[in-house]
Amino acid sequence: LGHCLVICTDDRYLDTGACPRFDLEGLPWPSGVPDAFRKRGDADLNHPGAVHWAKVIDDVRLAKETARLRGDRAVILEGLWLLARHPGAEAAAALCDAFLLLVPGDC
Repeated sequence: LGHCLVICTDDRYLDTGACPRFDLEGLPWPSGVPDAFRKRGDADLNHPGAVHWAKVIDDVRLAKETARLRGDRAVILEGLWLLARHPGAEAAAALCDAFLLLVPGDC
């Protein structure tokens, strides 16, 4: 492929104050809510709504233009929530020409 630009959605989360929330007390902790979770707070980073999709989309567009100017053949957009049923994820995925699933082990 030569050179390519890689955009990781994990590098583009919203500030925790803008992320979806979850109920720490409502989870079945065996010994109550662990101190580490109390300290971290109730921001739900395991939700597609926690990703700053506008930033992802802007960065993909910029990367595609940069790749075109440099003659690169690929821009890789990587992320757990890229194929989620979420308007931002769907808009980012719409900028992609193909999807590749990497499976560990012998393929």
